[in-house]
Amino acid sequence: MNIAFITNHNCMRVTKESLVLNDLGYSIHLITRALRGHKHFKTTNLFDTEQDLINIVKAMSKYIDIWHIHNHPNSYAVTVRTVLPKAKIVFDFHDSNYWFVGDEKISDTQEKLRWYTEDVAVEASDAFIVPGDMCKDELKTRTKKPIIVIPPAVPKKLFVSADWNVWGGLVSQGGHASSERTGVYKYNGWRDYGDLYKALIGKVKIFAYSPSFKLNNEDPIIKYYLNLGVHLNNFGYEQLLIRIGEHTWNLVGNLKKVRVMDYMMPNKLFDAIAAGCPSICLNAKSAGNFVEQYGIGISISTIEELLDRWDEHTEKRYNLMLKRDQFCMESYIDRLTKLYDKTKET
Repeated sequence: MNIAFITNHNCMRVTKESLVLNDLGYSIHLITRALRGHKHFKTTNLFDTEQDLINIVKAMSKYIDIWHIHNHPNSYAVTVRTVLPKAKIVFDFHDSNYWFVGDEKISDTQEKLRWYTEDVAVEASDAFIVPGDMCKDELKTRTKKPIIVIPPAVPKKLFVSADWNVWGGLVSQGGHASSERTGVYKYNGWRDYGDLYKALIGKVKIFAYSPSFKLNNEDPIIKYYLNLGVHLNNFGYEQLLIRIGEHTWNLVGNLKKVRVMDYMMPNKLFDAIAAGCPSICLNAKSAGNFVEQYGIGISISTIEELLDRWDEHTEKRYNLMLKRDQFCMESYIDRLTKLYDKTKET
């Protein structure tokens, strides 16, 4: 079966799914605006403008069975449907604006907030992938089309199993921002870890790793976190997994209670599973329920709980090492292949 992955920036979720599908014999064709991690794809096509994308879709239309769209943006699904009215489209929600913002009203009117481009993309698609059960429940309120859950699990061959160095402390990886950058956008405030780090400095060591860290002392984000006493670095993906496994705990969530963190089953959780590091899920409902269910982490809401339960890391790490094979991408991928078959037949 020939599958076209259309993605803006070819993120790790794209890589995780495509690596396993490739190993299963699927021909995965990449259409992207950012060329990285692409060597395992059958073909690779770069585009810049919407017209570029239209031309590529037309050229590939004779042999592509499924168009697998990764958001954001959401508009690619509409582009494919416009060019190919009978296309089979699977839409992969990495995230959704409805998970960030709830049932809010616009100003003082009775009109509820709607995300138009996302609504139209849902109409244009035949089936959906979401990262967690809570995401699925929300999407079911907007469509009756098929929905499956595929978390951003790591392929088994990327799991880290070597002896590690020991750095200790709490590792926080992924996007970081400062209060100056997030203050005007309350729904994105969870990326500002300032209050959490301030409260923990002197009690536990904190390590923050992000591909956005330029390690330049003139970068305001670097200055912001360095001034808090946080150890900063950035790594390629495989080296990142090795380094995560060298820490005591992995962080998912924040002190800030933000709606989206209750929905998220993020890359950072499953990267830590692949690295063999248990997770502290702070104000992160879905991820917290998951780690507590399997005994591979803890779910908390305060700093006091974090410190009180710190010494549970050995028990949780042992459970994780025994169970983590069931949380690799290979354990979930049959849901996707069955969805492809069902979508192709309809």
